Amino acid sequence: MLSIMVQDGQHIAQRYRHLLSGIDTLEVCFHLAPGITCALDFEALLARREALRAARFGEPEEVRIGGESFLLQAYGSGSGYPLVLSNSWAIVSYGERNSPPFYVKFLSQALWQYGWTGVVVKFLAWATDAGFESYALEKVTRADFCFDYWLAERDFGYDNFVSLFAKDATY
Repeated sequence: MLSIMVQDGQHIAQRYRHLLSGIDTLEVCFHLAPGITCALDFEALLARREALRAARFGEPEEVRIGGESFLLQAYGSGSGYPLVLSNSWAIVSYGERNSPPFYVKFLSQALWQYGWTGVVVKFLAWATDAGFESYALEKVTRADFCFDYWLAERDFGYDNFVSLFAKDATY
């Protein structure tokens, strides 16, 4: 691929090769309500979470819900969801009384392996199997895109990066 860049009023031809691109982080809110046959017993999971928290080390415990295995964490989320379940493809924050009830962060490896549509379909299939019913469309709250290129030589430096943070990391 050939790109034309402008530097100091001069047109410069630069060769680069696009390696890959995709979504590296995806966080979605799901509006799902428990149906009559819901497999997620909120009160029982809260009691198990509290037992984990009271344990000396607070290690997560494996739970099986709707045909999927998750690790039940000994803590709730920082944003107020009382239950946090995680597995190899997602971190699921759930609160029976939260609005929306589900806040899901899809993990980078799963996004690269299945694509964003694949992980959303996988979550919705799990939710259906677990006995949840959708009452509103899901909402994307965060999507980080990744673009990787190969350059023959590095043509950028520290000053080419802009940060909104008050303090930059130093190494």
